[in-house]
Amino acid sequence: MTALAFHEEFTVLLPQLTRAARFVFRRRNATDQEEAIADTQAAAWSAWSGLIKRGRNPLEVGPSAILSFAIRFVKHGRRIGNPGCGRGRMDPWHWKAQRRGGFRIVSLASARQSGEWKAWVVNDHKSTPAEHAAFVIDFQDWLGRLSERRRRSAELLAQGFGTLEVAEQVGLSPGAISQARTALEQNWKAFQADPVA
Repeated sequence: MTALAFHEEFTVLLPQLTRAARFVFRRRNATDQEEAIADTQAAAWSAWSGLIKRGRNPLEVGPSAILSFAIRFVKHGRRIGNPGCGRGRMDPWHWKAQRRGGFRIVSLASARQSGEWKAWVVNDHKSTPAEHAAFVIDFQDWLGRLSERRRRSAELLAQGFGTLEVAEQVGLSPGAISQARTALEQNWKAFQADPVA
């Protein structure tokens, strides 16, 4: 059998492998599940192609044995192509490194939807809890004093949206949003300087 034929055989088995991995990692959140499935596919291909390079027929070893190996490999936190980060010690994208370091990586899109960006604005690990709480209160108070369109612009800019995206969402030109950004900054500084606020 040629290398191309072995590759085609692996491609035929890939949907079965993917279904099995999806079942095994079904309790993980959607992002971690997709990562685990992709890692399982990579581990299975590595084992499959490794057997071919050593002159062995992967079909003789058995697809189920290769699949079991790949799933165990991923369950133990190993990754193909990242041997220096064994078991996720140094890879910040790996769930074990996140658990060990007490952090998690969240997509900007999901943070925008959940409103987590508000916590990120002040979560710099340099402020005290009292300063953090004071900022959250002040920020909400400041937003409440803005017009609806300005408040929406300020929130979108704080979430990390670009000038063009904000302009499209609030119905203004990008130039107006750019000017509004400067005006919002000055307004915030004036709010902070006001002893009544």
